[in-house]
Amino acid sequence: MSIQALSNIELFHQVSWLNASLKDYYVNNVYWVTENTLLIRLHHPSKPEKRLVIDRGKSIWVTESKLEEGTDTAPTQFRKRLLRGKITAIEQLGTERIVCISLVGSEAKKLISEFFGNGNIILVDEQDLILEALEYYEAKHRSIRKMLKYTLPPERGLDPLKVDEKSIRPILEYDEDFRKWLGRELALPKKFIDMIPKQLKVPPGTTGRQLEPNKLLELVKIIHGFFDNKELTPTLIVEGDDVVDFSIYKVEGEQQTKEVGDINQAIDAVYTKAVLERKNRTLLQPLRKEEDKLKNTIEQLLKEKEELDEDHRMLTDLAIKLRENIELYYRSQSLFEEKLKPAKLVVEGDVKRLALKSYIFSFDDSNPLKTSSQIFDTAKSLLQRIGKINSSITNLKKELERLEKRIELKKEVAIKGHKKSIEKEWFERYRWFYTSDGFLSIGGRDASSNEAIVKKHLGDDDIIFHAEFTGAPFFIIKDGRKATEIGLKEVATAAAAFSNLWKLGTALGEAYWVYKDQVSKQAPSGQYVAKGAFMITGKRNYIKNLPLELAVGVTKVKDHYAVICGPEEAIKKSTGHTILIVPGREDKNSTAKKIRAIMLEKMGSLEGVRDIPLEDYVRALPPGGCKIKLQ
Repeated sequence: MSIQALSNIELFHQVSWLNASLKDYYVNNVYWVTENTLLIRLHHPSKPEKRLVIDRGKSIWVTESKLEEGTDTAPTQFRKRLLRGKITAIEQLGTERIVCISLVGSEAKKLISEFFGNGNIILVDEQDLILEALEYYEAKHRSIRKMLKYTLPPERGLDPLKVDEKSIRPILEYDEDFRKWLGRELALPKKFIDMIPKQLKVPPGTTGRQLEPNKLLELVKIIHGFFDNKELTPTLIVEGDDVVDFSIYKVEGEQQTKEVGDINQAIDAVYTKAVLERKNRTLLQPLRKEEDKLKNTIEQLLKEKEELDEDHRMLTDLAIKLRENIELYYRSQSLFEEKLKPAKLVVEGDVKRLALKSYIFSFDDSNPLKTSSQIFDTAKSLLQRIGKINSSITNLKKELERLEKRIELKKEVAIKGHKKSIEKEWFERYRWFYTSDGFLSIGGRDASSNEAIVKKHLGDDDIIFHAEFTGAPFFIIKDGRKATEIGLKEVATAAAAFSNLWKLGTALGEAYWVYKDQVSKQAPSGQYVAKGAFMITGKRNYIKNLPLELAVGVTKVKDHYAVICGPEEAIKKSTGHTILIVPGREDKNSTAKKIRAIMLEKMGSLEGVRDIPLEDYVRALPPGGCKIKLQ
């Protein structure tokens, strides 16, 4: 599907949506979906993960699809310069088809996407010096080269947002359709210019001179109105089940349409499909090459077979003619040779040969039948070769048929079966569960997440838990001051079980809890608090004799299913089925496979459960070996 690049007006509205939606998100990873399509995975401390797509020279949008699956990460330097960058603003440069994403915390300070011509994606530093670009080139008005200052291309017309009655007054002296003047003098796309006559209430084809001067103010308002978000009604244009285009306005006429919630949804529906088709072609390239090779081989064999069939026919015909005209040879050699045509009798001294195409046979005056037998034998050998070729063609056609089925299956998976990304809740990046009394508990997975949950998510009314053991995570119970003793004990159990006590295989553990004001990163003089560790002051409230047993279950979170692991009663309340685990010697992968198999048997009929990857089951388990406890 060939689609046009976003116009500057569509880009204006899309950038407004992107800036409102992606500000304060961090770059988590960067992928190369196709040779011209970059996907940036973004995360936020308390909002769902996002996938930003930049399709060079075409569009920029947030997609619901996992376009990065089956692809490689972006070129090392490009990725390196963007990682950990925090988006501070997304803006359109004037009304040009250029989008600038400003970043802090990364080497690149701006990601500039150009959507005119062939397009480009450029990274610059704080001084606007070019660090990386998808394409480097020299042009008349500017150069795109490393460590050169990035400069904008020449303006291609008046900025539509800055026009006023005075700047467009020359249109009244224009002798042709006034739309041509607008297209030449203003940076406005044709499809929007073509909407103006109806809004201005003048016939199409009206010349500039035919416009009334009092129409100029109305014309300016119409032009400015294209950039008014209040007028938007994002609409998909569909043909059957296929989305073929979109409009930022309601579409009139007989076209089949579907209104969507915002401009990004419309862009995602149209442009993601186009990217998937290009990605599909790239992924299918090895199979297509194999397909072409098979087709060429079959074609060559068919051509060879056709030639051999013709040779067999001619040789058989020659052998029969020779046998039928032996007596004629002794009466009239010239008539004999005439009968054998197109074969020729060649005489070299005392040696005679019978030639047909590239086949040459010795001709014995005393026994022409011997030559006839030789020709018959050669024809017979050709027939055997033809049989082998027929067998090869049959086998190759079967192989081609199997390959074509594989190609069709891959196409179907790539276009129709691609996975939608799941908007996970902020707490799903940590260990988490809801206590029996309904309070959310989150825990660290490592030093970084320990640091994050305390610094970003520990509230005044929360309670924090820890086990006095090396490698123990911090757990928080949100609004923990309101929790019951049961809830506190469950979170303490999790704090102990997810520590290295599990690796030691002990049956019981202990943990303590404190309030927020007892937790500090401030170390005593001469000491250092490592990443993920905190100083605890004041009274520690210990909960002892905690059984090191956990339950694993699958629960619904908004529109998807997630694997959770925690104290048995808490997990039972959140899930329909639970599997108990205790410390053991079986590695986590093997245990996770068994748990997944049981869950699929019990819950596999629920849409989405089968989509949970094995990795999610592994991530849910505590550190060290496990075993399933018989129930």
